[in-house]
Amino acid sequence: MPGKLDVYNLGGLGVVIDKSPIHTQDGELLTAQNAQIDRIGVIGGIRLRDGMVKLNAAALAGPVVGSIAIPLPDDASLAKHWYQPVDDGGGAPSANFRTASAGSGPWATTSSLAYPRQRAQLGAFAAVYSGNLMRYAQLNGKYYYPGNDYVALTTNPTIHMWDGKNDYKIATIGDNPYSAVGTHPQAILSIIPYDGTHLLMTTWDDNTGQGRGRFILLDITNGRMTQLGPQSDQTFGVCLCPIVYQGKIWSLPRNGGGGAAVKGYWVRPSDLTWTKDTDSLTNTTAAGYIHGCVVWLGNLWFGSMADTGASAVLRMRDNLGAYTTKRTVASTTLWNYIAPLIVSQDGSTLFVYENLNDVTGAGTNTAAKQRILATTDGTTFTTEYDVGVQLNNSYQQTGMPIMDKNGDIFWPMGNLTASATLFKLLKRTAGGVWSVVDGASSPVAAFGNINFVKY
Repeated sequence: MPGKLDVYNLGGLGVVIDKSPIHTQDGELLTAQNAQIDRIGVIGGIRLRDGMVKLNAAALAGPVVGSIAIPLPDDASLAKHWYQPVDDGGGAPSANFRTASAGSGPWATTSSLAYPRQRAQLGAFAAVYSGNLMRYAQLNGKYYYPGNDYVALTTNPTIHMWDGKNDYKIATIGDNPYSAVGTHPQAILSIIPYDGTHLLMTTWDDNTGQGRGRFILLDITNGRMTQLGPQSDQTFGVCLCPIVYQGKIWSLPRNGGGGAAVKGYWVRPSDLTWTKDTDSLTNTTAAGYIHGCVVWLGNLWFGSMADTGASAVLRMRDNLGAYTTKRTVASTTLWNYIAPLIVSQDGSTLFVYENLNDVTGAGTNTAAKQRILATTDGTTFTTEYDVGVQLNNSYQQTGMPIMDKNGDIFWPMGNLTASATLFKLLKRTAGGVWSVVDGASSPVAAFGNINFVKY
């Protein structure tokens, strides 16, 4: 090409690898290695990328040629502290949490954290065991839980964060615009991690059978809350157990009244509305109370509670959208249920709690069965731990189990018919050995959601 050619943006458009030499634009390079724009010179200047001098003569033997700002915390030396929220059955609080520096104990009471939301705040839900099966979240080494520093329907519910040293109120849930003027939400139900910076929460916004509730994403970096789906009136039932499955957020609802078939809905943060799944979650043979859910072997599993002529069932939705009933409790009496559920660390085994409560009362009774079951195929179930025999059949209110990083499972059990102060904390080691690690004469009804923080 004759004449002078001036290129004022040499390298400004970077390196391209999908064009031929005759199709490149001014500013594009075909190849370049360790090149950088010369910000010290003039526009269009490029030069060899600089190295870096030694950051520390003792730690680094030569120049650093690249770095990236990734925090690499080492918590290996930090102690693990377990926390189990206390529920005093509406009475004066004797403590806020049960705590132990090791899951096997010794356990003690503490008031370092704020008083956790009590089941008495749940209105109509307080009459059943729902309050024990609501999830609280651990995210980035901190523990998030609903506080009790509000009055249901009168003031707004709060979310607290515990970092092992300080307890902070980090958010207050706003009103549902569809609720009556001056009526505030009943309660925060569950809190689960959504990603590394967001928590997913579900709320119950009134105390009626309509089941008015919401799904809210909380950004823990700035406190911003985003409601999922534009509608503020979720009339398809409030949700105790939200779950993320196939990249979508699922509502597995609890209807205001039992016996009615419920539908499954899902949403993504960018969606304009909720989408009803192709099939009923429970069909006409199951009650409208979904109280436990997990993803196992690529499928969605959930358990329900019996009521109004409908048996409790364990159901599965496969990855193509087909629902099947995998297990049924042979009773339609309230308090019979299959929930919660948890998967072993290696993913091979599903554990479920099953309560057959045809006969209640203290002491072992063969007519009532409370068992933790295990299955490796979703068809054959074996008894992992017989609660009715090992404890007694009045321990019918299970809390939400949690798995330690080493594969141990901790499973809270509450006493239904005796004093509200009785509970047991079960532990199953990764090797399959069960034991009671807390309970007996403890003066609190701590059989809710358990979690741990390292500090």
